[in-house]
Amino acid sequence: MKKNNTIRRKALSIFAAMVVMAAMMVPSMLTSYAVSDDGAAAPAEAPAADQEDSAIKLDADMLTDGDTTHTAPAVKEQDKPFSVTGNLNIKPVKDQMSKLEKSIPSFLLPKITITAPEFYFRAELTLPKGLKFVDFAKFASPTLEGSNGTFEVVAWEFQDGKLFVDMGLAMSEVHNINTYNKLKERIFSADDVLKITIKDGVIFDESATPDTNYTMTAKLSGQFSSTAGLNGHSIPFAFEWTGKQNADGADSINPGEVALTVVCKAVAPKPEEAKPEDPKKEVAKKEAAKKEAPKTGDFNEIALFFGTAAVAGAALVALRRRMAK
Repeated sequence: MKKNNTIRRKALSIFAAMVVMAAMMVPSMLTSYAVSDDGAAAPAEAPAADQEDSAIKLDADMLTDGDTTHTAPAVKEQDKPFSVTGNLNIKPVKDQMSKLEKSIPSFLLPKITITAPEFYFRAELTLPKGLKFVDFAKFASPTLEGSNGTFEVVAWEFQDGKLFVDMGLAMSEVHNINTYNKLKERIFSADDVLKITIKDGVIFDESATPDTNYTMTAKLSGQFSSTAGLNGHSIPFAFEWTGKQNADGADSINPGEVALTVVCKAVAPKPEEAKPEDPKKEVAKKEAAKKEAPKTGDFNEIALFFGTAAVAGAALVALRRRMAK
């Protein structure tokens, strides 16, 4: 009997480690479980941890058109909307799962069940004064890349000037994930980095001034909860994670947060194009010119008239002088 209890205790300890592993808990936060004489599993006493400190921290970053703004703010034209992308690195989750599996007998893995899993991510984007989201009618739904069918955008909304985007297990997968092995398969099928993009969703507002920096910030969080079972025993669990700015993409202006800084580029005034004159005015000008300037033939006739008159006058004077003699 004592030997059986020992075996059961070891099995449940392994099971507890797998539950934590599936929930993406770091080794320092592993919760051990003891087994009483009646076979019931109960958590062993452990010092309480601050909820924020106990959350798993995953590297995150914000970009615009591939620019992390790590070296300098991204220059954006004042009158054109631009895209914003949030990246979340989930590779540490996969690495942790692989590491812990090495110490667990492989025959136990298929026996661990997962009931009613809830696995979600939430991104919260805050804009500073000077930036705004484009009109709702023009706002395109956020898109998720890298999930490969495991996750999907389930909801998004504007609230208090912020944008909230929720991502969760794809509806087609929720009822299919009922064992640890299936959960692992779906998580490993996703890319190491998940990308949520707001296509052409942000623009400068009327208060923005040229050559000025504007920094937007993001908060990323999530939770995994379910009830895990092994050999007739079940344990509910719920663990949280948060995103932290990765070092390589830290914003040049605000490196301490998941942030992105853009600088407003003034719209260059367009050169004024010569407007075509009213055709009616053109005709009127030509008519006026005709009236003001006599025809060339008129000048010739006037010159001929005065020339003839001068010759005739000279002949008349000469005739009078002869008669006087």
